[in-house]
Amino acid sequence: MSSSHISDLRQRCCSVKQLLLNLHYNARSGHVGSALSCAEILTFLKFHCVSEADSLVLSKGHAASALYSVLSIAGDIDSQELLTNYYRDGTLFSAHPPPNKIPFIPFATGSLGHGAGIAAGLALGLKLKESQTARVFCVLSDGELNEGSVWEAFAFSVHHRLKNLVFVIDQNGLQGFGRTKDVFNMEPLADKLRSFGLAVGECDGHDFEALESTYAHTISESSCLAVPSIVVAKTTKGRGLVNLADTVDCHYLPMTTEVYEAAVDFCRRELLRTTYRPKKREDHAS
Repeated sequence: MSSSHISDLRQRCCSVKQLLLNLHYNARSGHVGSALSCAEILTFLKFHCVSEADSLVLSKGHAASALYSVLSIAGDIDSQELLTNYYRDGTLFSAHPPPNKIPFIPFATGSLGHGAGIAAGLALGLKLKESQTARVFCVLSDGELNEGSVWEAFAFSVHHRLKNLVFVIDQNGLQGFGRTKDVFNMEPLADKLRSFGLAVGECDGHDFEALESTYAHTISESSCLAVPSIVVAKTTKGRGLVNLADTVDCHYLPMTTEVYEAAVDFCRRELLRTTYRPKKREDHAS
């Protein structure tokens, strides 16, 4: 992936984060931490991986604002309509995605444990239709792995050799009732996933270079083995939220004005840090 493409992804992601922060602040709604942890993941998938023939399932539907924002930046959703109607009574832009109401969101999700099975079914359908190019992408939360139906979907997808299926786990280490390791410890996660027969990669879920290299390697392994691929993306829940990042509180609490303004500033400064990298000084002998 070229440096210009990486820069483009960073700029798009900054716009995504600013938009979703606005949505949550104006609506005084929670789940902002869940949205921030997967912002890079969804930006990477939408603008680097997903084609028009592909499907994207956000199984962790409580991060719907991140998906709405990505689709808005992509031009698939009107940004003004989204800003006006998010989280209001009767809106299509609810806290969890509605079914078949918004382009590119085919299923309602948010009751955790369903998205993996939906994605596996879509991928099997494509295989039966002998589609050679279309793929299915599914973004899961690590807390969601408490659900047995997720592991059933993994086993099903391996059994049917669905190499057209890509899972990404947003591993932010937190869920509604505490640390995932304390609620239901799934470590060593990568080893468990490999034991199911999946092609597995691990990376920093906030780093586009890491996401791209891990994704490329995992897809290559998946193709060789004819099995689904899965990327475990390690993230921080509520990244950029003052006193709320990496806490259970950012799963529920709305942002104060202070937290909101600091988060927007963090996003801008983060973009500057990653796009402006001064050249190393070279000392020349006289």
